[in-house]
Amino acid sequence: IGQAIESALKGFSDEGINLTLYDMSADEKNRFLYHRPSPMSKPSDQPIPAEKNQKGLFWSKTFTFAERQWKVALAPSDFYYQSRRMWQAWMVLTGSLLLTTLLVFYMLRKIHYTSEIEQRIKIQAQTNKSLRQALDEVRTLRGIVPICSYCKKVRDDKGYWEQVDVYLHKHSQADISHGICPECAKKHYPDEYQKLHPDQ
Repeated sequence: IGQAIESALKGFSDEGINLTLYDMSADEKNRFLYHRPSPMSKPSDQPIPAEKNQKGLFWSKTFTFAERQWKVALAPSDFYYQSRRMWQAWMVLTGSLLLTTLLVFYMLRKIHYTSEIEQRIKIQAQTNKSLRQALDEVRTLRGIVPICSYCKKVRDDKGYWEQVDVYLHKHSQADISHGICPECAKKHYPDEYQKLHPDQ
């Protein structure tokens, strides 16, 4: 996070403003994320605790992003107090506030979108893999199938003639269950048919 903030604030003249970022959704001991002291700050300019409310030239903003509470705190350094008048300080703080808030929002959105894109790519790769496996397993009948008008055998791609049930089993997912229709039963097995259908 520190590298991302430094990259976002590169070239920005802080004019003695210290910036601190907190994750308010974390435990109290782990809320502090990053502190960017001004080059003009003294070693005594330490990060202000997230729970402490300062008066005067201190500004903080808490906002919600990616289901977490974030807090940005801006505080002037000792050098800033000594070198700026009150109205100049407020102008700089206001401008710094707006710019920093925009940069922080941009950084968080970029992290969120990057994570979302990576997740979508992962899901898409899994979906493509599943589709390829499904296509490898699916066998379909297409085009014109030559079938004998008398014996009802089917000619395959190699020119061999096969029974319809054998051909369908090789070229589709269908399983054949043999039976006999009423007309064929009456024609080829008249005695058995008459026993089953005495009224006909």
